[in-house]
Amino acid sequence: MGFDLVEKSPIEELGITIHIYRHKNTGLEFAHLENKDENKLFLISFLTPPYDSSGLPHILEHLVLCGSKRFPLKEPFRELMKGTLNTFLNAFTYPDRTVYPVASYHQKDLLNLVEVYLDAVFDPLLSKYSFYQEAWHIDPERERAQGVVYNEMKGAYSSPEHVLATLSLMNLYPGHPYWYDSGGRPQEILGLEYEKVLEFHKRCYCPQNAKAILYGSTDVEPIFGLLEQYLWEREPGQPLPIPHHHGLYTPQRQEDTYVPKEGQSKALVSLSWGLGEVTDLEEYLLMAVLEEALLGSPGAPLRKRIVESGLGEDLVAEGLEKELKYLSFHVGLKGVELDEAERFHPFVFETLGELAQEGIPHEFIEAGLNRVEFRLREGSDGWAKALNLSLRALNGWIYGGHPKIFLSFLDPLKRLKRRLTSQPSFVKEVLERFFLSNTKRALILLRPDPQRSRMLEEEEKARVRSLLEENRGFWEAEYRRFVSFMNTQEREEDRAAIPRLRMKELPPSPRKVAFERGSLGGAHVLIHPMDTGGVFYVDLFLDTSFVAETDPVFLPLLGRCLLEMHTKRWSMEELSSRIGRVTGGFYPESVYFHTLEGESRRFLVFRAKALNSKADSFLELMREIFLEREGWEKERFREILREEIAKVEERLVVRGHDFMVKRALSHFGEAFLFGEAVSGIQYLRSLRRLRDGLEADWSKVKEGLNFIYSMLLNQKGLVLNLTCDPAATDSIRALLEDFVFSLPIKGEMAPGTLGIKERLSEGLGVPSQVYYVGFGVQLDPSSFCGSWLSAIKYLKTNYLWEEVRMKAGAYGASVGVDRAKGVLWFSSYRDPNPKNSIQCFMKAGDMLSFGAIGADELERLIIGAIGDLDRHMEPGERGYVNTIRTLKGEDWERQLRVWEELLATGPGEIRKFGDVLKDHLPHGVVKVMGPMEGLRDLNLVSIERIL
Repeated sequence: MGFDLVEKSPIEELGITIHIYRHKNTGLEFAHLENKDENKLFLISFLTPPYDSSGLPHILEHLVLCGSKRFPLKEPFRELMKGTLNTFLNAFTYPDRTVYPVASYHQKDLLNLVEVYLDAVFDPLLSKYSFYQEAWHIDPERERAQGVVYNEMKGAYSSPEHVLATLSLMNLYPGHPYWYDSGGRPQEILGLEYEKVLEFHKRCYCPQNAKAILYGSTDVEPIFGLLEQYLWEREPGQPLPIPHHHGLYTPQRQEDTYVPKEGQSKALVSLSWGLGEVTDLEEYLLMAVLEEALLGSPGAPLRKRIVESGLGEDLVAEGLEKELKYLSFHVGLKGVELDEAERFHPFVFETLGELAQEGIPHEFIEAGLNRVEFRLREGSDGWAKALNLSLRALNGWIYGGHPKIFLSFLDPLKRLKRRLTSQPSFVKEVLERFFLSNTKRALILLRPDPQRSRMLEEEEKARVRSLLEENRGFWEAEYRRFVSFMNTQEREEDRAAIPRLRMKELPPSPRKVAFERGSLGGAHVLIHPMDTGGVFYVDLFLDTSFVAETDPVFLPLLGRCLLEMHTKRWSMEELSSRIGRVTGGFYPESVYFHTLEGESRRFLVFRAKALNSKADSFLELMREIFLEREGWEKERFREILREEIAKVEERLVVRGHDFMVKRALSHFGEAFLFGEAVSGIQYLRSLRRLRDGLEADWSKVKEGLNFIYSMLLNQKGLVLNLTCDPAATDSIRALLEDFVFSLPIKGEMAPGTLGIKERLSEGLGVPSQVYYVGFGVQLDPSSFCGSWLSAIKYLKTNYLWEEVRMKAGAYGASVGVDRAKGVLWFSSYRDPNPKNSIQCFMKAGDMLSFGAIGADELERLIIGAIGDLDRHMEPGERGYVNTIRTLKGEDWERQLRVWEELLATGPGEIRKFGDVLKDHLPHGVVKVMGPMEGLRDLNLVSIERIL
């Protein structure tokens, strides 16, 4: 028994050595990505190609985490969330595989997580009543279908952008697993039979169909020991390789409809091309570079020409799909007039034809090469490095390649650079072969249908009525058993069987971030020296406290204008390409918070990262962007405005709970109100007003932009953060000094006032099949204690999980606190029953005051809250977050005090917090977003359609 070492390969560019093993008995393949990263990760993946759109792979992903042979709880996953220091704990369903990753910087914690996950995937209970909970069931009294995944996908299919992206991929692969939606179409989820889940698990979740990866600085033998417990007597099973697809012989076209916002009569359209296999690394890198060169920046030629054509409002569902067996390239556009939709296809082809003849400007090819190389070197690309590199290794491995394909990139990237720079005809040939002459393409057109939402609702009701008419007695009996199952108390011995850390195994304090603090002229400077692998990160915090009530909308727009409009020396195209050639990313974001003394702080932050070798070019770029302006272009501003509106409206349907929490909090502090004005519902309304009055008010708009621009560039109030390798600190700091001293020093700025509105419960109507709820309430910030965090952990992982998710079918529910202002918030996500959620929020104090939390349970909650308090961050994020903590006044001593208060939490502190909530929750404010007809049943003071 055991594992044989098959191969050992060093990956010098990432400091990784790959060890590949094969299990003697079952053939399970295992890769250890050995490196010095303290963040340790394990994942196991199974190929799960769907054969319909019932969501079977997605539902099975949920179900295997709902109890297993050794851990027969209803949801061991929930227990893990409490008592762990995990840095990642989740699962993903792709169109062809299901992946179960867990991570922790604590070795024993990782082993605990792996033990529970292995039991889940190999020996799940797959209870019929868990199937009802996660997939679908019928509530005979309400005559409604419910289910966590069912409601999740109703929310997903409420987004026309999601529908467009899904259809764009599916239509490239008729007759293939990619033709189906592995996440599930709501109408087809209702037809999924429980027995099919059992069959699918037996067929797919076997060693021969699996790949396992261990990442980080950790010993492989304990992991082998855990795996051996499940493999030594197990049948190997059969692999399920993703089938070959011959590709389309003729272009495809599909038309469908979507639920529009009120008064909307515009379409969405996309064009997609099927390409080669992902394991062809040269093609993979080439297409990744072309993605950046054609679409990756505002000045990129294909993006720029589509935007300037005026055909639509914003690009959507665009870019390279590179995580499946086949690469595919997509360009989508939303906000297209119906009589203009047919122009999209010929316009894109005409533009690509011109680029093939003229050539893509070399500076955008260079920008594409730099961005691709930067992402490959940095390794994180928006994720924790452990997760990103492990998924990257898996992506080539599961399709018959080697796990190092997407990790060992230097040599093939060098070859590609030579071809792109030395063969002028190469790009022309590529555009011709992959786009212009490629018959493997699909055109998708989504037309607005105001009746679609009602039609879907009536279809669901008719389906439920039909099932009840066929056998009402069966469904009533099953629902009673389901409710009984949901209300069954779990045995304490089953809960205690979940492995976890003990208090004595916790670190004595949070990890301390070393940094230097000083000043340059009138600016505050923080330096975070740490190992960044030759990358430096700069965060420029520009004080916006002078901005008054009518002006916050200009801040995000100005941030984009500075990065997306011409300067004195450079056109917009040249600026875009230089940002791409010099940096690994450069973008603005609005940051706002209250200090521990209650002061409101608000900033426009510019965040950038680049290789140390490009520091001089980065300084030149900074000077040009911020100091060499030459007015504002009306047409480009109009495009930015149109894109911003489209992006906010898209996020609104997908992340509605974030908007509702933000709107609820806006009643409780000036910084929160600022957040609503620069990124919430108020921001959307202000954007629309600007759009509607742009022609008449352009001179006022220019005045607003000029005023804010002139006030922002001021050494006083500026905060500069630099995170970089210790050896590079002095040289990069010297360059940044030159930039800071080139800024003017102005006097104290009079603070702008923002008027906080009356606290009213509010409903916002959108074309969605589910709801999003936000709730906020003011507590006493001076009473904050670290023990609050363990109580909040209980509310999230016990009370809300059971009452809002498990019993009522919402996809998610959460709770949090702003300790500086003492504001508590609740939210629910893709929620079919907002009234229930609001009632649960209001009863949270009673649950804490009168609920009995045992000593073992409390210890789990404390450990989980400690994990939340000291989460893993990659270097750039760690320096950035520590800068914000410093500005808030959260020095090391205060962080340590909260840590110690949390560790000292007892039952009395939990009850005391419950009493606080009972006193204050009746004075909270509710915000709900969802379909208009349902909002009218919630007794809200104000109801208004927002989409």
